[in-house]
Amino acid sequence: MKWAAKGYVTIRVMPQIIAFVMQVGLGATMGFYFSMVGFYTANFESKIFFLAMIFCMYLPATLIWLLQGRFDAWFDATYTAQVTYVFRVVGRLVLLIFLTLYWAIGPQTPYFVLATGFGIGVCSHTILSSSGQLMGSLHPSLTRYTAFGYLRLSLFFCLASRPHLTFGSFK
Repeated sequence: MKWAAKGYVTIRVMPQIIAFVMQVGLGATMGFYFSMVGFYTANFESKIFFLAMIFCMYLPATLIWLLQGRFDAWFDATYTAQVTYVFRVVGRLVLLIFLTLYWAIGPQTPYFVLATGFGIGVCSHTILSSSGQLMGSLHPSLTRYTAFGYLRLSLFFCLASRPHLTFGSFK
């Protein structure tokens, strides 16, 4: 156990922790959005609202992956990979924070909720794919930890849904 006392364990585990933590915010935001499905379905009196929420959240994933595959090399050559990653990950994370805050204080109408879900989907899937690329370029096994961090918090919020709330208690 001499090697553990010297800090070798910390150095070997740190990339996995970073890969996990990169996705916790995304899992929290998307999980909280989906945990509200019972609330929105009950208050908007729509049985298909959950399907609309899923569609608005995951449609951007396909668009982001197609656009990123087409334009990724061009942006990397034009602005360098470091600038592109900072814009895609940090810039979208800041935008995601403001979008989530506006969602909490904005009008809770069906179209507003679906548009917010689309915006959260665009930001989240951009960060997810870019941070997955970053972790994969550091070491291919790190992509497992990004997926694990993303999934765990999403499941927590989805299991914590309370559809009996009113609009007043939501705000």
